[in-house]
Amino acid sequence: MVRGQLIYEKLDPVLLRDDCLQLFPNFFVINGPFTCSDHAYVYLNTDPSHAPRRGTTFKYQHSWTHYQETHSVVRQNWKIQVRGTPMYKFSQKLKKIKLDLKTWSKRMFGNFRSKLERNGEKLLHVKQKLALQPHSARLDNWHYRLLKQREKMHLFNQKY
Repeated sequence: MVRGQLIYEKLDPVLLRDDCLQLFPNFFVINGPFTCSDHAYVYLNTDPSHAPRRGTTFKYQHSWTHYQETHSVVRQNWKIQVRGTPMYKFSQKLKKIKLDLKTWSKRMFGNFRSKLERNGEKLLHVKQKLALQPHSARLDNWHYRLLKQREKMHLFNQKY
């Protein structure tokens, strides 16, 4: 935190020596999301032919228990008849619940990354205008509201 403002930057770099770069010229780096800490994992893949699966991770958020829709999703999917072994039935029901909850979450809360990117674009736009009109109270107020919005988004994402 700097002067009461949260800072979320990817500070975990990957450092490679020149001889390593020659051995693995096609390497790539993936920075993971902030989950339960202020640190994110860094994944260095030296063999892109074995790229990791790029999907969104699913985490049931405790705050969802406050929404009746989540109870309905679980209840409805648990009643579905599936043929097979008990373990297969269980896994199929969980997959369907996961898919429906992800869809509900996206509809209910939106995509955090895209909202954050839009906020960043607006902030950049306002900063450019402020550079041209440094004494504009309207622009200063807009900038302040965007910063507060960004902080709230990070706090919400961190909390839930």
